[in-house]
Amino acid sequence: MHACGHDAHTAMLLAAAYGLSRERERLAGTVRFVFQPAEEGAAPSPVDGELRSGGRDLVESGAADGIDAAFALHVWPGLETGGLAIHRREAMAASSHFRFTFRGRSGHHGAPHLAADALLMAAHFAVEANSAVAVASDPLEPVSFAFGKLQAGTAGNVIADTAEVLGTYRAFSDATVKRIRFVLERCASACADRFGGTVEPSFRMGKALINDAAAVELAAGAGADVFGADQVHVLDQPSLAGEDFAYYLDKAPGAMLLIGVRDEARGIVHPLHHPSFDLDERAIALGAKLHARAAVAFFGAGLGIKEHIGFYVVKPTQERPCVGFFCYIDRYCPPHRNVCVSAV
Repeated sequence: MHACGHDAHTAMLLAAAYGLSRERERLAGTVRFVFQPAEEGAAPSPVDGELRSGGRDLVESGAADGIDAAFALHVWPGLETGGLAIHRREAMAASSHFRFTFRGRSGHHGAPHLAADALLMAAHFAVEANSAVAVASDPLEPVSFAFGKLQAGTAGNVIADTAEVLGTYRAFSDATVKRIRFVLERCASACADRFGGTVEPSFRMGKALINDAAAVELAAGAGADVFGADQVHVLDQPSLAGEDFAYYLDKAPGAMLLIGVRDEARGIVHPLHHPSFDLDERAIALGAKLHARAAVAFFGAGLGIKEHIGFYVVKPTQERPCVGFFCYIDRYCPPHRNVCVSAV
């Protein structure tokens, strides 16, 4: 279950946009708000068939063109409400999604020699891939590899002709990301061939999220204004979670911020993607104020952002700097269609 707080992210950004609109004449630049679908989704591109996330698709569609800085935030259940965390440099790993479709021949359990068992291919792959990735990875480099789904067959007494295995792997080095892909493809091909079948791989390649030092400093200052300096934590140890916000940072310097939503007294303690995940909704107002304060700080406008927060975008010009704020929504939006960008 992708329980990740994207509804709260949307509310925070909408509220920030509403509040900033009330000060639009005093802002010394353009604010662009991007409501991005499919942050962890992946669908084949109609252009080249490659799996793409919403972030990559929007960036390639021009959503981040012309911006001077980019910021995003994510709810973080490991941090108490009222706290803010920012990674100093490496923030999140390149999270690459994979799907292997094994194809065999269906048949009767009483005559397995006349069939090719796709479930058996997938089961061997699920076991062997872990060892293959382990020995192909530098033990001094952070790497995470896990399966999330294995699906095969239609009945308990019929040999499966198709099986699918889905999962992700995460690393920071581009070379490691490419090497693991090669190892997985080779392992899957060997498992399929061993039992008389074939395999079709598909990948949604990830990108490591690297914060910009100046953007981190600016965001920390904005966070201190909203949360208090003692509640802003600058982190040196990166997370092996993944975010396709990394694609926006190819266009401009920026940072991903983590806002605390944990409240142990109310039982709000479950991690992201847990079926019981919840968040302390008091964090929504704090996130909205943080978005607004970061925009003001970037422009150096000296505005006091108090209780009003809001929705504002203006047409970019060459004379006015542009800052982009990004959030994710869980509704799926097919690549290259229905681009969800608020930019007037």
